[in-house]
Amino acid sequence: KRVITVAQSMSDRRSACNFDAFLRATEPFERRLFGSGNDNTGLIGGELSYEALKKEYRDNRVYFAANTQPASYVLNFIEALMTGTPVVALGPEHCNRDYPEQKTYEVHELITNGVDGFWSDDIPTLQGYIKKLLEDDELAKKISEAGRKTAIELFSKSAIMEQWKQFLNQL
Repeated sequence: KRVITVAQSMSDRRSACNFDAFLRATEPFERRLFGSGNDNTGLIGGELSYEALKKEYRDNRVYFAANTQPASYVLNFIEALMTGTPVVALGPEHCNRDYPEQKTYEVHELITNGVDGFWSDDIPTLQGYIKKLLEDDELAKKISEAGRKTAIELFSKSAIMEQWKQFLNQL
């Protein structure tokens, strides 16, 4: 029952990766930061093989999605959701902060708050969501199953193939 996130060089890319918000939101909980270039954070984690990364997604209770600006979402968000790891995500104020004119961030549009994940721009609210997921096994299971269902609907091979077909047929 711990919180994980995955990012490369998160503290070195502090603003773009919302590192400070990640630290504040996850501070009260056992947490791990995975990905290369994070040795200077003091958080146990490090770079993982593909198999080890899948195991971490499966074996941990909460995935904290801090995102990377100006990306709309990042692959580790999809991986966590697809694996069924309950997701708690930063909201658009944090993730569009440095690029307000672009407003590209869309995680808060991909998950329904309290149904298949959680999101907020308020740090105490994010901590409350994490605490609930860590303490309530039934809630974590419900969010896990709904999140995985959403991930399959949005990101499965068949869903993406259909999007490509529609796009290519327009050309």
